[in-house]
Amino acid sequence: MTTQSTRIIPPVLMQEPNESIPVYKGVFTLSTKNKHVDVEGELSFEWFPRMGVQFRGDIKTELRNAFGIAFHDSNFDLSINGLSMGECFLTSSTIPTDGDIYIEGIMSNHTVMGDKSVEVEKVQFAIPNLRDFLGTATGINNGFTHGRLTFDNHEYLIVLDKVPEFSAKHGLLDKRGGFLNLYAGEVTHIKKPVSLESLKSPLHCFSTFLTFLNGTRCAPLFSTGMFENESVWTDYSAYLVDQYKVVRSWAPSSIISVSEIWKEFSVLWKDDGHKDFLTSAIHWYVEANMQSGLTDGAIIMAQTALELIYNWLLVEQLKFIAGKDAENISASNKIRLLLSVLKVSNEIPNSLFRLKELADSSNDEIVDAPETFVQIRNAIVHSQASKRRKVAAISNMTKFEALQLSLWYIELSLLYILKYQGEYSNRCSYDSSAFEEDKVVPWAYKS
Repeated sequence: MTTQSTRIIPPVLMQEPNESIPVYKGVFTLSTKNKHVDVEGELSFEWFPRMGVQFRGDIKTELRNAFGIAFHDSNFDLSINGLSMGECFLTSSTIPTDGDIYIEGIMSNHTVMGDKSVEVEKVQFAIPNLRDFLGTATGINNGFTHGRLTFDNHEYLIVLDKVPEFSAKHGLLDKRGGFLNLYAGEVTHIKKPVSLESLKSPLHCFSTFLTFLNGTRCAPLFSTGMFENESVWTDYSAYLVDQYKVVRSWAPSSIISVSEIWKEFSVLWKDDGHKDFLTSAIHWYVEANMQSGLTDGAIIMAQTALELIYNWLLVEQLKFIAGKDAENISASNKIRLLLSVLKVSNEIPNSLFRLKELADSSNDEIVDAPETFVQIRNAIVHSQASKRRKVAAISNMTKFEALQLSLWYIELSLLYILKYQGEYSNRCSYDSSAFEEDKVVPWAYKS
């Protein structure tokens, strides 16, 4: 188990963004049905144009017939020293009239090097593109660094440390974009050894939680099973990580303790229905936060998340409303009910002054925050000429403010569901420097 005096080093070190990561060099075997052929070549993990392990190498001339004529149409198993790494397929080949055949290919998503059936004491991994968090102090080389995050749910202990030269590497990532390992991690079971198979669900859960913490998709990569300080296997599968992008998140950079909210997240994850809810809600949140469909598309995605939260929290869990009334209630009233549970005002925050101007200019009787957001969303979704004219009249900055409002509602809702009681970064509080302003969640206020 990791101690406070030991800094975790990732199994894969990167000095610059997007650099190729060597996996293996030597002889490997491609097999299909009853045919197999040895290839002299190399494997590497690449970030572009497709994240994952690629291979290249030469097939000796005398072995070309063993490979078959239509090998481009086949999937193969790639093995090293008799141990399968997973399925693969070819992307190109050069077949001269004489001489060796040169091939290139890529692994399917699930790719493991080594004997993945072996249980290990701990698993170490790297995390690309995770934000800069202060964390707790860790003693290193007679000094201290503030960068450790600990996630303890009484079953698994997960510890993250920043990589050496974190600030310089984060600066490179900010300039060049793409991917760069910024944290090293280690996971252990509280009572017993772990296997790659047994960690699938816990690490999926952890990846989803990190995504909510980060505001973009984040996941452990290059998970390496360690036994007596020796590497037994490494998972080179390409789990979903977003390219670097600066976005806001509810989590302030000064956050130190995340164990309590992580415990609640882990408890919900054990129920398949709750797990599906968390996965979907965080998916729509991240898509909206990254503005995957630009601002207009992000507003639609945010509304989808709010509808999902309303149904799961207010209808199914709290049973606030039942029957046909739960379905027939207007979108703005759904948000108002949600805000009442969160102890958040229906008024538009003062910082969103363009949104306030739009509401003040409306001829409708109800011009609070939920109604203003829903009207903008409806104008985008519905295609009548009158709606298109309304969308065209709304400035991009006004729509951006509407998006921030909805993201604030989503973040607070998820934090409420996770029983969070601490400080958060309020994206809708006024701050002239455009930096985060930390506030305690509204339901934690004492009356």
